[in-house]
Amino acid sequence: MKIIKLTLDIITLGIITILVLVFTLREEQELLPGSHTILNISAWDYSHNKQEIYETIESISQKENITIYKSISNTNQNTDKYIYSFNEEKPKFQNHIRYKYINYDTLLSKDVRGNYFVMGDSFDSHNIKQLLQKKGVESEIVSLNKFVLFLSVINDKGLLFPMTSILILHVFIFYK
Repeated sequence: MKIIKLTLDIITLGIITILVLVFTLREEQELLPGSHTILNISAWDYSHNKQEIYETIESISQKENITIYKSISNTNQNTDKYIYSFNEEKPKFQNHIRYKYINYDTLLSKDVRGNYFVMGDSFDSHNIKQLLQKKGVESEIVSLNKFVLFLSVINDKGLLFPMTSILILHVFIFYK
């Protein structure tokens, strides 16, 4: 019985370690370190040009005392992520090998739609959405919940049933 419990403990520890590793890698691919809020711009009616929209985002960033980053993934190689900071007054986050900063001219050549990562303590999300809507942009502000993100990674990888089964077995053996 002790051998079975020890084997189950090792398997459980191994699976939890793999899950944390997969979650960390997935989080690093999709998010910027330290960001807890995403401004997702989903539609643009082309009534205003990119420069006006980007100037609005920059003014929002300065008024709200937050930093907004536009994240652009490399389409040729999915290893590098290009970012632009809309608030140059705020310090840039820790430099990471996979992140490369782009200049304003390069930003103007990219699409307005996409994810913008917001870093800051507090801001008026309703005001941001209204200002962007005046520029013909539909946006949504999503606050990230790490636990829900972790559960979605488990579900996406098909590990929900095996993980639940192992935990139930572990509880039955532990309390027997």
